Order: sequence, then structure tokens, then C-alpha cells
Amino acid sequence: MSLRGRGMVEEAERIERSVSSEGRALAELEEAYVKATYGPFRYSRDAAEALVKAAQKVVDLLTAI
Repeated sequence: MSLRGRGMVEEAERIERSVSSEGRALAELEEAYVKATYGPFRYSRDAAEALVKAAQKVVDLLTAI
């Protein structure tokens, strides 16, 4: 059952806003996961820090909900 179906409309909207604003970072996180699954892959320090920051935002959002 979805969050909306459980009456958690505000939480669903928070997730939707986050996905909308962080869509690119989420796509990059998914890409990093796939690349790591199939072998080693190097990221620049800046790129790695951006991915960690995006992941932390996801964790923080879900923890808050």
C-alpha cells in the first residue's frame, strides 16, 4: 500500500518534492551502485562527496518520516 493510501499524504508529498529536486543526484547514486556492482570505478573527490551528500539527504528524509 502506498503512503497516500495509508493516509500519510504529507510524507508522500515530502518524498515527491525531494525526488523532484534531487532527481539528478538520485540517478547518479543509482549509476554508482550499478557500476560498483560490476567492478571498481573511480570518482573524483568532489563527485564522491556530492554522492555521499545526496545519500545522506535520502537517509535523513526517510528517518524523519
